[in-house]
Amino acid sequence: METDDVPIGITLQHYAFFFDIDGTLADICSRPDKVRIPPSRLSVLSGLAGAGGAWGVVSGRPLAEIDALLFPLRVPAAGVHGAQMRADPHQPMDTALMPLPSTLLRQLQNAVAALPGILVEQKGEVAIAVHYRACPQYEAEVTKRVEALVRADTRWALQHGKCVVEVRPAAVDKGKALRALMQAPCFAGRRPLFIGDDLSDEAGFAAAQALGGKGIRVGEGHTRAQHRLANPDALEAWLKRLMTPQGIRACGNEREDAS
Repeated sequence: METDDVPIGITLQHYAFFFDIDGTLADICSRPDKVRIPPSRLSVLSGLAGAGGAWGVVSGRPLAEIDALLFPLRVPAAGVHGAQMRADPHQPMDTALMPLPSTLLRQLQNAVAALPGILVEQKGEVAIAVHYRACPQYEAEVTKRVEALVRADTRWALQHGKCVVEVRPAAVDKGKALRALMQAPCFAGRRPLFIGDDLSDEAGFAAAQALGGKGIRVGEGHTRAQHRLANPDALEAWLKRLMTPQGIRACGNEREDAS
């Protein structure tokens, strides 16, 4: 595991924090419905705004699941890689994308039915994830079968991740979602700081850094993010340090990093 390499000069008042969930705010579990965000981490997130920070979530999960995992917190969020958007946490979500064909879920289920341990998950009406975490030996076969069903339709794209391949709208990704959320009044005048752990988060890192902000990869693996934290526990500890006067000085002598 690479050592932590956190950005210096981060002040809560100058950055907009955007978090992925699985592998970032929460440990990855064998099934997506078993994932939980620890109470201590929810407490830290709750304190961010009170300490002068602003934050939101950009996740592959639907907004309903994001809200359930963060409860009682409710924040600006992009769900299903940006297919579901909610810049104002007090307003309903916005989705103008075409739903997946009603037959595709059944086709995907039939395609992998002979492979034991595969989980097919529908994400609202706009995406489907095929998980093979319980049987990683089927990665190549799952990918081949899913690709065969969707490769001819340019409306949909494949999104690879940690032991999962998703069918999502080709028009969305986490970078576009971050750019859209940055237009919200609560993030005005701030630089984006995107934190994630997986392949789908690479677009978020690129967008944040292109806008003058920063990207932080949680965990191992090649990345375009400029910085890295070892795991969700390390992220929680870093956020706690940022929220103290001592931590702010240690992370940049109460100045913004000009790099």
